[in-house]
Amino acid sequence: MAIQFTCVGCQQPIEVDDEHAGRAAACPYCRHVVTVPQASTLRRDEPVAARPLGEPPPVAGPDADELAALKLLELRESASREELRGAWRSKSEAWHPERAPEARKDEYYERYRALQAAFDCLSRAHNEGRLPRGTPPSPPLERSESGSLSPDRYAPIGPPPLHVGPPPDAASRAARTYGRRALVCSALVAVLISVLAVRWAIATVNHLPPSMDPAEMQQYVQKPEVQKAILLDLQNDKWFAGARVGGAFFGLVGVVLAIVSLRCGGRRSLAAIVSLVICAPVALCCMGDLVAIFVSSMMN
Repeated sequence: MAIQFTCVGCQQPIEVDDEHAGRAAACPYCRHVVTVPQASTLRRDEPVAARPLGEPPPVAGPDADELAALKLLELRESASREELRGAWRSKSEAWHPERAPEARKDEYYERYRALQAAFDCLSRAHNEGRLPRGTPPSPPLERSESGSLSPDRYAPIGPPPLHVGPPPDAASRAARTYGRRALVCSALVAVLISVLAVRWAIATVNHLPPSMDPAEMQQYVQKPEVQKAILLDLQNDKWFAGARVGGAFFGLVGVVLAIVSLRCGGRRSLAAIVSLVICAPVALCCMGDLVAIFVSSMMN
């Protein structure tokens, strides 16, 4: 039993055998790829046009935008989908914003956006049948009383065109840049905290009696006179003093960079949030110690 339906591209009535129901087919009139319905969608009294002899009707060629896109991607009008994807991959990789020198970042972003727009434009042209051009035409179908399509006219619909999102704007780039720099400051702060802990442990061990019971060490270290002696030693320790100043400096810088990153649009930036959590307490503690030492020295 034949299935009769109308092409959505040219509105011509066509007919196919029911064994092709649900498959993709190219219209014999406009070459638009359609899906054969499961049942006829035409009324019984509507005549089904026969396939005309000769070459298929011409398909509209590329417009000015498509010609410009072909030129930008260095493609011919006969380029296939595979050639289009290959040109897009090579061009986008060469002009990817992450590869841009610092002085040419704007140029790389503009070219990348233009390549993306050209790829989308040519993908639509392929989907609508305006491209490729210049390929050998398909052999014409023989006249038939029913106007049915030959089985060799069926072809699977290709995969959807590759789509890569547009590059981030200037605010997003700035947010990521400041977030990464804040994360570097957080790493330096973590290293300096480790130095402080090691120097504190060394100063504590130096004030322990050589033959003290380990169970009594904690009570001995907590004595006010022992704590005061340890602090005096640490004040004269250059490593401890340098690590404290460095912690205050990098902690403060990390907090500023993290806040700038969040204000630039990276409110969900994990790097900025982690940096803020690490750097803020350390900066406050180290700055408080430095202020206390300065005030104490001024009073003395």
